[in-house]
Amino acid sequence: MSEWMSGRLDTIDLAFDRALEAAPDRLFLDFSGERHTYAEVAAQVARTSGVLKGLGVGQATGSSRCSTTTSTRS
Repeated sequence: MSEWMSGRLDTIDLAFDRALEAAPDRLFLDFSGERHTYAEVAAQVARTSGVLKGLGVGQATGSSRCSTTTSTRS
């Protein structure tokens, strides 16, 4: 959390929610020409959250991904 000029504590998710409510069709992300609005990103987050909840992942559940890469070059 960080403290903004207004003196209140804020989080990224609360700031995102306010922006989503104020302007859902405003551009949130432009990645190499692939553009996404706040509403589109919120919908994707909701879908991903639903999948994770279905797998038993909750707020207090830690999750991580670990992979190893091996090379067979000689």
